Amino acid sequence: MQLGNIGADGVRFRLFFGILLFLFAIGMMSLMTVAGIPLVMRVTVFLPTWLAMLCLFQARTSTCVFLAARGAVSTPEGVRKVEDNDWQQTMTKRSARIHVSALMAGVLFTLVLLVTSILIPWRVAFSGTNG
Repeated sequence: MQLGNIGADGVRFRLFFGILLFLFAIGMMSLMTVAGIPLVMRVTVFLPTWLAMLCLFQARTSTCVFLAARGAVSTPEGVRKVEDNDWQQTMTKRSARIHVSALMAGVLFTLVLLVTSILIPWRVAFSGTNG
């Protein structure tokens, strides 16, 4: 029996998008900080951080939470339903742990970005007036 429900391609896909979303979240917070966006609005960076963590945790465990919810596995021939109840329970539990871990890591990383954005001492004034 395999350890996850996705293969190497699925792991690479999730790793790539996890890193991409991670960098996007950092860039998004940087732009909002430089533009002087209110702190309350900067919390929107949580969405890409949560998705980044979800992708990275799925890549680390070779588990797609959406396939796990359907009791399916990705194979080179395509997605197929798995009839083994023990395996389905294992995947469901692992999926729940991934969701909770991604949520907690997303909140933590968002807080780190928020605190860091407060500590950045410079702002760029964006005004529509010339001279």
